[in-house]
Amino acid sequence: MDTVFLVLLLVAAVVLANIVQWKLNNIPIAFIQIAAGLLLSFLPFYKHFELEPEIFLLVIISALMFNDGQHTSLSRLTHQVGTTFSLAVELAIISILIVGFVTHLIIPSMPLALAFALGAIITPTDAVAVGSITSNMLVPTEVMGTLENESLFNDASGIVALNLAISAAVTGQFSLLNGIGNFFYVFFGGIILGGILGIVIVSIRLKLINMHVDAPSVMVPFTLLTPFVVYLIAEAIGVSGILAVVVTGLMHGIQQNRLRLTSSRLQIVMTSTWNVFSSILNGIVFVLLGMSLPSVIQNLHQHDASSVGILFGVGILLYVTMTALRYLWTNWGFASIRAWDKKEKHANSVVMAYSGVHGTITLAMAFSLPLTLNGQSFPYRNDIIFVAAVVILTSLLVPTLILPRLLPPQVSKYTEEELAKIKGQMVDNAIVNLQTRHDSSTSIGRVVNILDGQRTIDGHIDKNKLTIIFDNCFELEQQTIDEMLSNGEISEQSADLYMRVARRTVLQYQNSFRQRV
Repeated sequence: MDTVFLVLLLVAAVVLANIVQWKLNNIPIAFIQIAAGLLLSFLPFYKHFELEPEIFLLVIISALMFNDGQHTSLSRLTHQVGTTFSLAVELAIISILIVGFVTHLIIPSMPLALAFALGAIITPTDAVAVGSITSNMLVPTEVMGTLENESLFNDASGIVALNLAISAAVTGQFSLLNGIGNFFYVFFGGIILGGILGIVIVSIRLKLINMHVDAPSVMVPFTLLTPFVVYLIAEAIGVSGILAVVVTGLMHGIQQNRLRLTSSRLQIVMTSTWNVFSSILNGIVFVLLGMSLPSVIQNLHQHDASSVGILFGVGILLYVTMTALRYLWTNWGFASIRAWDKKEKHANSVVMAYSGVHGTITLAMAFSLPLTLNGQSFPYRNDIIFVAAVVILTSLLVPTLILPRLLPPQVSKYTEEELAKIKGQMVDNAIVNLQTRHDSSTSIGRVVNILDGQRTIDGHIDKNKLTIIFDNCFELEQQTIDEMLSNGEISEQSADLYMRVARRTVLQYQNSFRQRV
């Protein structure tokens, strides 16, 4: 019962943080969520609460990674495959090794395996957190796309490396050859299994659609369960559950054109559900960070009063090291980044370096450390969590202060009056197209009335016909956007933005009709 109550409090804290951020939109939401967690830490019933580490991997990380995968552009990923591999695998491994050796050098008492575990935890980047920081800035499209692709796969690299480090800590042995072999088996095994399961699951979804069994009450739970099932199957056979989930998500993204055979209503419900679900999961992780920091610091003080200051310094040093390494890796002539223009290369590399924000996945991995090791309390668990927290907070704070000085603000090119005029012209064009393309009917008349700003509608409306009209309009928009994208008339970013607005608009109109009929 206490656990259920805590979960409700966590969700309530996330909602409250979102409300506060609505008013204080210049402050990254992560800081507000951490502050909400700090407030919850004063509640007495939390004092002895411990969340099982496996919960983080299964419930939080797998769901978030699946959602990232299904919203990743395959064409952009394919175009940047060399860059993505260079950053998400090569740079990730080098960062883990450097962080591990530096940490072990500063804290010789920490076993090298645990130092590498710390490196694996703080290496993954969080493009979502970068997006929240730069929401009012113009980030170069190629930089943002690179960050999103990198964060999708370096999470998996970090998790695989973390598992290897923990295994080495448990056995007390580590063979470089066996470690590399195991890494490739777990890494590529997860990719292959995810591809197979993705094809199977998408095929089942398409079969259900063809059988007209595509009601939201069936398809939404089916999709929500997908990452958990895939993760459990992958872990059962010893490959990376996270990578399997990512690739399964990518398979869903690849098949989006075929999955659009469903109604726009289902697509909107599905998109809205995943947006809310992922937002809550992201928020819960940062709220838990705020809740856990006081007890972590207290435990460190009891162990060694000076350790908090030392670990804080270690966290700052590791962040500076990784930031410098990101700049050097992207700027100093590595083949996969040569596609960038020479004049823009330095500027892009600086933005890439400061955009190496560490967020949800890093924190979730830290919390996923086992509570015991060889039957005893996990050594240095609080130390690792504290250093990870310092890196996260620093990586959020630094770009919040510096990136606004490097990137131009995102301002509208049009005044409110010009936007209102353009909106009116769009409505007029929509009315003309509806009247010329369709025969006169009651349903068409009702749609025209709504577009024309009518507040009241008399008479009976056929809801099924209205739904068909909405679906057809949405599918026509999607087809037009796809054609423009394939012809190079618009960018992928513009296409994604337009379709997100289109889905939201359709949902608003459908809700409006339900209230009127």
